[in-house]
Amino acid sequence: MAASDIGRITLRLGEAWVLSTAGERRQAEVDAPLYAGETIETAASGHVHVRFVDGGLVSVRPNSRLVIAAYADPARGGAVRFKLERGSARSVTGRYGEQDRSRFRLNTPIAAIGINGTDFVVESRPEATRVAVFSGSIIAAPFDEGCRPEALGPCGGERAVRLSAEAGDWLVEIRPQDGKPLLLPRGDFAQRRGAGGELAKAAAQEVTEVMTQTQVLPAVPAAPPTLVWARWAHATPWPEDSLGTTANVPATYERVAENARYALYRLPQTELPPASGSVSLTLAGGQAHLLRPGEVLPAAVTGGRLDLDFAARRFATTLGLAAAPTGPVELNARGPLQPDGRFALIEIGTRIHGAWGAGGSGPAAGYIFEHNTPQGQLNGITAWR
Repeated sequence: MAASDIGRITLRLGEAWVLSTAGERRQAEVDAPLYAGETIETAASGHVHVRFVDGGLVSVRPNSRLVIAAYADPARGGAVRFKLERGSARSVTGRYGEQDRSRFRLNTPIAAIGINGTDFVVESRPEATRVAVFSGSIIAAPFDEGCRPEALGPCGGERAVRLSAEAGDWLVEIRPQDGKPLLLPRGDFAQRRGAGGELAKAAAQEVTEVMTQTQVLPAVPAAPPTLVWARWAHATPWPEDSLGTTANVPATYERVAENARYALYRLPQTELPPASGSVSLTLAGGQAHLLRPGEVLPAAVTGGRLDLDFAARRFATTLGLAAAPTGPVELNARGPLQPDGRFALIEIGTRIHGAWGAGGSGPAAGYIFEHNTPQGQLNGITAWR
């Protein structure tokens, strides 16, 4: 493959074209090279798969238009940037996105999508952008002054929402007129590809390519995690609870937050947190459950924000949660931030216990939450970057 190639077309069904940066239009052909800045366009019968030089995969579905604005190694100053102008596409992160997720962005005309090691589907229509996740997680946000189309990586702020595959059958919908993204039942959204045997064939090959992609994705060396979540060995695993126990945490880590079920460990800190300034963190992970008399139900962590004010020694957080019995729930809390980076809040109906850390894989924070609702207690953990 020539050095200037960024990938090859591996499948084409029906009518589909590639538009060069000069505006020249050519038929999409299997094994044809693609270049940065080119656009893939499909008709109602069209379906195109692309495998990129880093193992990444994109499937462009019928009646769609995808611009490959940039595709280069972030270790050499490059970035991965797509724009889905209309229609729908599926993206599986390759090595470039895994190496530096802050250098990946998929835009639609109204929203920005960042990743956290991800396989996801996006649908772009004039009235709405919708996103569903197969693995990993995404962070979606509408464009505003704090979320610009020309930026890279996930957007932060109060209107950014994280959706993970572990959350279950949900999707994020962003409409220009709404103040904040919505969390909706996914239904058959992620599987919609149209009718006909040819598109069914594309669907089958798409699954095959995704499975292959998962098997061959190169491992990226990682620094020791700054924070590690664990579950006490005596605590019975709940549905969709994949945490290891505290026995698996390296002995060098210090325990900085805990409740009767979870414990948060931190890499030993070589210096105290800053004495001035502040930081706003984006939700990077989490899990939640709804505790009711005699049962534990899975719940979703749908988004949020964590602000640490080092000068005032205060923290503030907003966390979006959802479960079938509760519907969307918003947790809001604020309280003191200790000099060593720990923070906690205990109020009637709400408890927060967490910590900030640096070193290892980079600055991060995490907290345990317990929040009472009329339908039961929402209980879980979060990770922030």
